[in-house]
Amino acid sequence: MPKRIRRLLEKRSHLFFKKLTTVNTEDELAFRKMRNRCKSEIRQWNIRKQATILDLARINKNVLFKYMRHRRRNKPSAFSSRDRNGEPSSDPTVKSAQKAFAILRMIRRTFSRITRMDFQILYGAYVKPLLDYANQVVYSGRTKDVTLIERVQRAATRMVAGLKSVDYETRLAMLDLFPLEYRLLRGDLILTYALFEQSLANRFFTVDPAN
Repeated sequence: MPKRIRRLLEKRSHLFFKKLTTVNTEDELAFRKMRNRCKSEIRQWNIRKQATILDLARINKNVLFKYMRHRRRNKPSAFSSRDRNGEPSSDPTVKSAQKAFAILRMIRRTFSRITRMDFQILYGAYVKPLLDYANQVVYSGRTKDVTLIERVQRAATRMVAGLKSVDYETRLAMLDLFPLEYRLLRGDLILTYALFEQSLANRFFTVDPAN
């Protein structure tokens, strides 16, 4: 904690004891003023600290994964870099989910309270691109992949203040999000429209003129 904030806290403590020993309106007002100033200084310091941590994590990717070292090595999880046979996993879906969960843990440790606006900024900038990147190329359509990516979004929406006990569908509606299947369907429709619009559909599948 900076020395300036420590000095303010010492002054606040001094004014607090002075207020207890002497019943004076001026002492009460001075204590309240100092208390509000301390709260403001600490809040601004926390905001600067959180911004610095996120900037550092964006520059140095190793910071994002330092919290993953506590996983059990002998029991691979669904988000481990190794599969059930102990071999390193090359599944891009598993790797994307692994990185997304690491970022969620980083955000949870950085921010003591996440509002809806904070969530939309952090989730949209750091987590969602990992889940949506190259979906049309590497997405396999397997049920376990859909479930895995959906678990990331479920865990992310539970971090918002006041929405932890709300069901998943309500959280999505309140945060203006959609399930993974809706996003994939939207991406498929956009890709199909682009293929027909650019006259590239015949290269990938046969088009029946009657339909």
